[in-house]
Amino acid sequence: MAIFFSFSLALAFAVAVAAAAGEPEAAGDGPMPVFVLAGQSNMEGAGQVAELPAELSAPHKDALFVRFWDTQFKPLDPAKLGKHFGPEVSFGDEMAKGLKRPVGMIKLAVGGTSIEQHWNPASEDKRGLYKRLTGYVTGIQAKQKNVKVVGMIWMQGEADAKYHSKTVEQYRDKLEALIDGCRKEFGNPDMPFVCGRVNCAGQYIKQVREAQETVKRKNYAWIDCDGLEKGKDDLHYTAKGQLELGKNFAKAMLKLIEEQEKGAAK
Repeated sequence: MAIFFSFSLALAFAVAVAAAAGEPEAAGDGPMPVFVLAGQSNMEGAGQVAELPAELSAPHKDALFVRFWDTQFKPLDPAKLGKHFGPEVSFGDEMAKGLKRPVGMIKLAVGGTSIEQHWNPASEDKRGLYKRLTGYVTGIQAKQKNVKVVGMIWMQGEADAKYHSKTVEQYRDKLEALIDGCRKEFGNPDMPFVCGRVNCAGQYIKQVREAQETVKRKNYAWIDCDGLEKGKDDLHYTAKGQLELGKNFAKAMLKLIEEQEKGAAK
């Protein structure tokens, strides 16, 4: 899999917007819960929008969408995502149902990218994807006071499995650094983080999978992607696979949030 930069940056940010002030209205107590979605092509999504079931094809009333660099929030409308979608469609719905309130999503995913080269928090390159992501999220936080980043999901590792992470530590150390950095930047030191364990070909696939399984951070979980339906390339998830991916992410995220709330109540 050659590294490629399509930079079809799919970013979704779901908030309810106050008509006059332009601020999100939080249904329930406290600010609007926002989730960050990041990674490479399977987070970007290769699911065919045309194959979405009818109940998911309409605009999602509890999830609003803002394209990169835009400031106008609208219901996440699959018809406006282009030909493809990622896990945000089912993830957003499941999180809204689970939390019983509207939720937000900010998504940055670029196909073919490596945690070694492109998502490395230690890089000083301002064009790097880690800095792009954290800069965009913190910019939204500064403008929209009634939101809080409460979780992050990560679907990445295929490029590293093929080219880069020759040892478990090479991938795990950078993933832990990314988790630490995002938690600090987003102002949530205990932010739940869910990683999708990659399922692809690659000479370093065992190292990357083990790294994702053995991250040493609290409020961290990984999900098994081995059973998800993939396309003919045996790499990218189909519409069915993407919907299952989103649901699995949501299930793990809701569990982490529940455990975090129980711990805080003690």
